[in-house]
Amino acid sequence: MERNKKIFMQSWLRPHPRAKSVSTDEWYLDFANRLFSLIGSSQPYIGKRTEDIQRAAIMLTLYLEDSIAKADGGISATCVISYMVVTFLFMSCRKIIFLMR
Repeated sequence: MERNKKIFMQSWLRPHPRAKSVSTDEWYLDFANRLFSLIGSSQPYIGKRTEDIQRAAIMLTLYLEDSIAKADGGISATCVISYMVVTFLFMSCRKIIFLMR
């Protein structure tokens, strides 16, 4: 992951229907960058293209953003993040098991 070690606001805004950032975008972008680092160092993604790792981090963060928006405050971010981590780990294990067959 030598190049593009960071996800920039332009990449974060690309899948959104708006052109300018809103107040929460900085938080989600920071979260996406943390995921980017985590995903890039996980076994299934070692050696993958940087763009693929960035895409995975952005998609997971979009999932978090959408879940919180749909919950309308009725669910905690910690609960959603925990679910995302468990889902990510499960998907990673499935890929490893598939590769071992």
